[in-house]
Amino acid sequence: MRKYLITRLAQAAGVLWAAYTIAFFILDYLPGDPVSVMAGAAAQSAALCGRRSRTD
Repeated sequence: MRKYLITRLAQAAGVLWAAYTIAFFILDYLPGDPVSVMAGAAAQSAALCGRRSRTD
């Protein structure tokens, strides 16, 4: 039973690592800036700078 549990935990850790890694690379290589996407196409540069400087 202990061997089965250790095996399943190791498999779960591997799957989580793979999922996080794939999600990171997908989001990292997508074109564009998340702030400009949230602000919209008609946003002015001052509004974009204000959103980028927010820390919350």
